[in-house]
This record gives sequence, C-alpha cells and structure tokens, in this order.
Amino acid sequence: MALRAVEKTEKKMGSGPAWPLYERILLAVDGSERSVRAGEHALYLAGSLGSELIVMSVVSLQARKALRAIIYFTGVAAEIKQESRDVAQSILESASQSGIRCREWPALDGPDNSPSQAVAAAAREVGAGCVVVGLSRVPRSNEAFSKESYEDLVEHVGCTVLSV
Repeated sequence: MALRAVEKTEKKMGSGPAWPLYERILLAVDGSERSVRAGEHALYLAGSLGSELIVMSVVSLQARKALRAIIYFTGVAAEIKQESRDVAQSILESASQSGIRCREWPALDGPDNSPSQAVAAAAREVGAGCVVVGLSRVPRSNEAFSKESYEDLVEHVGCTVLSV
C-alpha cells in the first residue's frame, strides 16, 4: 500500500480549511474534565486548520437497570445532562469569539444510548475528518467514553479519532 503525502496549504483563519482532510471536526463532550481538555484541543485544531467545529453533547447513562432507575429518579441524570450541555456551550462560545466556524449537533442522552455508535453516525452524517473525545480509563457516572466505547468508536467511525 502506497502512502500519500498530505500537504497543508497556507490560508488565513476563517477562509476555509488549510488541511481539507479536517474540513469538519466533531467534538463529543460529556461534561467531564477530560471532555473540557478535549474541547481545548479541538478548538486549537479547528483554529489552526481553519476547520469547522461541530460540538455534540453526549451523555451515557448505561448501567444496570436498578442503578439506572436510581440515577433518573434522584435527578442525577438531569445534573449530568446539564454539565454536558454547559461544557458544549462554553466551547461553542469560545469558538465563536475566536472566529472559528462552529455549530452544535443535537445532543445524545438517554438510558440506553450507545455513545460510540451515535458519535460515529454523527461523524459520518456531517462528513467529519476528525472526531475528538475525552477518553477515561476509569469511567465515572458522567463520562461517556471508556476504553471499550472508544475502541467501538474507532472501529465504526471511518475517520481520525483523537482521544485526550
């Protein structure tokens, strides 16, 4: 298999992507500290390359049925969803203030969602050249991307995945 060199073209910020492969970057955030750091990386990439940044709030509450019911009935689920949306809004505001083209993708939340499959589907739909996620080695209740879900994302997404 022959490798093809990809060259970056010199363009000014906001005039289109300097690296067409990354014309659109999809950032999946779950409200965790790792997703905040992933957002910083996605902002840097989008700003440096002139890419459009698409931000998707992802909440995964996959758990045993009994635990899932407790999460929903105690209001913890609402807090987790709000944290994710707050992080997404903060990143969108930073992008806009920096002159980075950006938009929000519909949030994914619910007890039975699969974050990796939903993000992969969104990436294909928007034509993302890169997906950025915050990867947690020891997932907490509000973190959508564990090692297993990350591996599933890489398998199904069909583009570059950057884990932070």
